[in-house]
Amino acid sequence: MTEPDTPRRVTIRPRPAVTTHTETMAPQSTKQPDDPDARRVAIKTAIEQLDLSDPTHVTEDGKPDATVLSDLLGRRVSARERDDAWAEMESDPNQARARKKE
Repeated sequence: MTEPDTPRRVTIRPRPAVTTHTETMAPQSTKQPDDPDARRVAIKTAIEQLDLSDPTHVTEDGKPDATVLSDLLGRRVSARERDDAWAEMESDPNQARARKKE
């Protein structure tokens, strides 16, 4: 039993990194588009907002984190959707060149 004058030990746990993304970038849409092409465009736009040098924005293998993308878009982004959009972005020479300049 603790003494009344003894301060309680408090454990502070840092918030997950994902929460900082929702604070700095407002979700683009709360409604999930039905059109697969519109979904892919939205995912690619969200990927462009990420800082790919930030380890909280990418997975261990260097792909954009689907959880962060889900937070940005306000809907669930599957790994497959992320992979499809990411593959298109990597194959597009204009987008690859823009990322290299940064």
